[in-house]
Amino acid sequence: MKLLLPIRNASTAGSSQAAKGLFGPKFYVGESSHDRPDWLRVDLTLGTSVFSSTYLTKQRNKGVLEYKRNGLE
Repeated sequence: MKLLLPIRNASTAGSSQAAKGLFGPKFYVGESSHDRPDWLRVDLTLGTSVFSSTYLTKQRNKGVLEYKRNGLE
């Protein structure tokens, strides 16, 4: 998987460098390291997914119960 990372310009000495810095590409595609995954990011992603799924399922079940209680089936 390739990630988009911001470009960091070391210097903008000349006018052409300044123009290139203002109007040039802002992101480049970098290689991701598969040999050392970022476990904090993995944990946060999975935790957020589990929380979102649980929360949305609970909200759906509450809505279904209210729908049935009002006799709108």
